[in-house]
Amino acid sequence: AVTKAKLGYDPEEVNPEDMVRFAKEKPQ
Repeated sequence: AVTKAKLGYDPEEVNPEDMVRFAKEKPQ
């Protein structure tokens, strides 16, 4: 729930590759 609120979407709906790229773009 917290992660969804911060990212604006549910991480379960995103591919691991996208999660990694997003994490690199926004380290926080």
